[in-house]
Amino acid sequence: MYRAGNLLKEVLARAGFDPDAPEARIYRVWDDILGHDLAGRARLRDIDRGRLVVEVDHPAWMQLVQMRQSRILRRVARRFPALGISRMHLLVNPAPRSEEEDAPPPAPRRGRDPAPGSDPV
Repeated sequence: MYRAGNLLKEVLARAGFDPDAPEARIYRVWDDILGHDLAGRARLRDIDRGRLVVEVDHPAWMQLVQMRQSRILRRVARRFPALGISRMHLLVNPAPRSEEEDAPPPAPRRGRDPAPGSDPV
């Protein structure tokens, strides 16, 4: 009797799927490549001819990913040079979420915080 996990591994192996191939491993470490603040908001959807296809659920998250695109591509190139990734394509696909989850990210903070009790201008 086969366990479901063993059966799935056997089926995937017969289909030529290698779980240790870079194309499979990148999905497992994607959130680490992005960083904790973008993890879960930008999903890797495909790898196509040297291009990452990344989906976000809000235009504001797209802007944050665009701002960090060079850093993300450098991290991918360093960890997965065999993939030859040099570009990124971003898509916005709003998913039904709660109001709190659907809120855009907070604006980046610049400079120092105002002193406690002071009235920011």
